This record gives sequence, C-alpha cells and structure tokens, in this order.
Amino acid sequence: MKKIILTSLVLLLFAISFWLANTHSLFASFLFLVTIFLLCQGAFATYSMLSSWLKPENLKKVSPPQKFSKNQLSFSLILPVRNEESVIAQTLSAMKKINYPRDKYEILITARDDDTKTVGKILESLSHLPPTFNLLVWENFPNSKPQGLNAALEYAQGDIVGIFDAEDEPHPNILSAVNTTFQEKKVDIVQSGVQLVNVDSHWYSPHNCLEYYFWFKSVLPFFSSWGANPLGGNTVFFKKDIVRAAAGWDEDCLTEDAEIGVRLSSLGKKTAVIYDEQMATREETPPDLPGFIRQRTRWHQGFFQVLLKGNWKYLNSGRQKAIILYQMTYPFMQIFNSCWLLITPFLAFFTKIPLGLALFSYLPGYFFLTQLAISLIGLYELNKNYQIKFSPLVYLKFLVFFFPYQFVISFSTLRAMKRHLAGIGFWEKTEHINAHRKAIA
Repeated sequence: MKKIILTSLVLLLFAISFWLANTHSLFASFLFLVTIFLLCQGAFATYSMLSSWLKPENLKKVSPPQKFSKNQLSFSLILPVRNEESVIAQTLSAMKKINYPRDKYEILITARDDDTKTVGKILESLSHLPPTFNLLVWENFPNSKPQGLNAALEYAQGDIVGIFDAEDEPHPNILSAVNTTFQEKKVDIVQSGVQLVNVDSHWYSPHNCLEYYFWFKSVLPFFSSWGANPLGGNTVFFKKDIVRAAAGWDEDCLTEDAEIGVRLSSLGKKTAVIYDEQMATREETPPDLPGFIRQRTRWHQGFFQVLLKGNWKYLNSGRQKAIILYQMTYPFMQIFNSCWLLITPFLAFFTKIPLGLALFSYLPGYFFLTQLAISLIGLYELNKNYQIKFSPLVYLKFLVFFFPYQFVISFSTLRAMKRHLAGIGFWEKTEHINAHRKAIA
C-alpha cells in the first residue's frame, strides 16, 4: 500500500511539473521540482534533529544505562597520536581516571619514532601510569589514523576494541556504561557520545558544537534505528572479532569511521548509540578557520570515497541504502542549499512565474527558520547541561554567522571535490590545543 501511495505521489508531481512546463515555462517546472526536493530534505533534516525528543521512549533509548552490569567484558582502547605534545599528557591522565578494573582494560598508544616531542611526553606520563598503558612506536609509520588503528589491532587483547582521539576527555564511567550496553542490548557496536564544548572560542565554534550535539544525541540514533549508520571517529567500541573478520579499517579512506560503519552495517552488524551530557567525551573545535576547513574537507572527501566504494549497495533494505546515500551526499545538498539561498531573492525580481508557485517556493524557508530556532534552544541546552560559561552575545554571533558558516562548509566540499579529482588523498591533520579543557575549567 505504501508503495502504491508513493508511486502515485511521484506521478502526480511529475504531472504538475509537465503542466507547468507547457502552460508557463520550463523554469516554472524546474522551480516546482526544486521546491519539492527542498521541502522533503528540510522535513527529513528537521525530523532527524528532533527525533530523540519527539517521544519519551526515543530519549530513553539513547540514554546510557543508569545501573551498571557486572564488569564482564575486557577492553583494548586504541589511541593513535601524531604531533600531539600539547594535549597527550592531559588525555592520558584523564584515561587513568577511568573507573573500571585495571586488569580488564588496556591502552594501546600508537606513534611514530620521528614524532619525538609527542613520544617524549608519553614516556614522561608512563612513569606514573599503570603498566596496562602501552606505547607502540614504529619507524616512519603510521601515516594516518586507520593505519595506526590496524597496527594496534594486532596487539589488542581485550574482548572489545575502543577508539579514542589524542585530545579526548572521557568520562570515568564510560567503560561501565558500554559494558552494560553490550550485555543488555546484544549488539556488535556501541557508539557513545562526543561533544565539542569550546562554544565561545571562534565565530564558527557554536555552529560546530551544535552539529555534534544534534548528531550524537538525535541524528545518529535515528539512523541507527533504521539499521545503517556511519560511525563517529572516537568513543566507539567494537567486538574485536568482527573488526578482525572485516580486515580492520580501510587505510585508504579519509573517513575510516564512516567507512567501517557502513561496511559492518552491510554485514548485518547491529549498533547501539548512547548519549548523555554527563558521559559524553569532551573535545574541541579546530583552533582556526583554515584548520576547520581542512578537517571538513577531509570528512567530505572521505564521504565521496565511501560513496564510490559502494559497500552501501549490500545493505539489506532500500531504507538503509537511502539513509547512507543521504548522509554521503549531504555535502552536495549543502552546496545546493547555499546557492539556492543566494539566488532565490533574484528570482523573485527577475522572473515571471505564477503567484501561487512563487508563494509555494518559499515554503522550505519555514524549515530553515525552524532549524534555526531549534539550534538556539540547543545552545541554551549546551550551556545548561555542560555548565559552560559563555557570553549571551554567542546567541547573536550564532545568528550573524549562520550564513557564512554554510558557505564555509560549501567551500570545504568544493575543496574536497578538487582534491579527489586531482588524486590527492593524504591526511590533513587537525591541530589540538586543549581549548575544551579550558572551556570546562
């Protein structure tokens, strides 16, 4: 029945488009179809942003367990590092505070021998850390994060392999929560929340922080409920056996997290996503605009790679494939939305179209305004739940720089396309400076 209704709607839309093309102009037909597309995309994006709050049971599903099960599983936590001398000591100190039996988790730190400053800082820290903290050093290797993950995977002794980044501030009870989630939900992967917290550092910081907030608390759980989702790059935990059976992470992919998430979903592996403001791993936004552009370029180029690799074609259902296609092509949609926002005012003055169609073409703007309002509420929630002190002017800054932020994202996508077409695939690393720790302090 659903297929019949959907087919009928599609045929109706094309019939209206054909009528507009014959009675008015091809441009009127084009405008109608674009408006329909933007309405669908806006509705879906808004729904996914709010999914966890729409029903009490949705919010309950994404919440970590309140009572912890017996500490049954053992963990191997991999920490790939490269030029992280500014943050690694604080991160290792934070990981020492993890409240889990010391004989049931190990830390595997991967580094290169030519990264002498970072290795030196790690060696200083190891003198007052438990013997389960291990430094693995190679000569001129690894060259990227997935290479470091695969190298450490060979040494992992735990039942579960977990990933953390060099600047992470994990919650002391994170392993207890993950251990309980694995046992209660009978899943293969657990993705826990990650949150950028230095809201007031730069003009783009509030936008970047909110992306993480809605992504981990609502969008990713929504995708996961459909059985297909790209994973985050850290605070993600896998049964070791399934990662080894899948030959580890793709070393040629710039978003190894998204790639392995899609690949394991295509193999029928199940994921649980948990998010709690108190338990989310704290991180920071990139320290400057060029660094932010390089990071976003890497992500979007990685999405292109996942799209072209094609593992999503082996997902079980059309709905799962649609979810991955939507996510991997979303950078293109952002470019389209940004360009449309620029040209729409000119269309109103320089084109002749029916009044009804002109009014109809502005309907997607209501979703835009809705998302803007939701984001402002999200800023308030960040302030309250993370106890971050920032100026009320941040709300005004968010509104003023909303459009510039969209254009920066679009520029990053174009840069990613240029790199991909030119065959440039080296890893552009993001610098870390402990801004998240200063924000919380």
